[in-house]
Amino acid sequence: MKNQNYSNLIRRYHESDLPEFLRIISNEAVFYPLLKDTREEIEIQKSLAGQLDNINWFNSTLRNYQSFKPTSIGKAIVYQGNLIGGIECGLINTENELKNGELAYWIGRSYWGKGIATQAVKEFTSDLFKNQKFDYIYAVVSQSNLASQRVLEKNGFVLEEIVDRKRKKYFLDNVFSDY
Repeated sequence: MKNQNYSNLIRRYHESDLPEFLRIISNEAVFYPLLKDTREEIEIQKSLAGQLDNINWFNSTLRNYQSFKPTSIGKAIVYQGNLIGGIECGLINTENELKNGELAYWIGRSYWGKGIATQAVKEFTSDLFKNQKFDYIYAVVSQSNLASQRVLEKNGFVLEEIVDRKRKKYFLDNVFSDY
């Protein structure tokens, strides 16, 4: 199934996606790579406060669709009509006119290793460069998350730096990308 040709995996979130979003993001294997690897962050994520943060993020993403100056662009990853993950690019303020952002993505565990994340990142970053006029996108991943590093590399991201003993930073520049 890994060589299947996936397309049209990205769409806006719908209000009705919230229960499935919470179910998927509550899985420690899914949310752990999104954190900075501290035990405190993991415990917060598992708590009611963590669930409220997830609901607030989801609602903020819906509000950003109507904003003329969104703080982030978030989309659902869908497969066969079902929500299976999410992808987001938070806008980074810069002193110049460049439009930069930090990419984050996640998919439900049962969809790992099938090439879906690779295609979703491709579709999403293509839109960011072509339609949203981004200049530079980066992603910070856990050094132990080799699959996510491969997703980025397959999409043209280049290792920029080792942030610390647990994380690596990759970047994709519109000037050098194929988008």
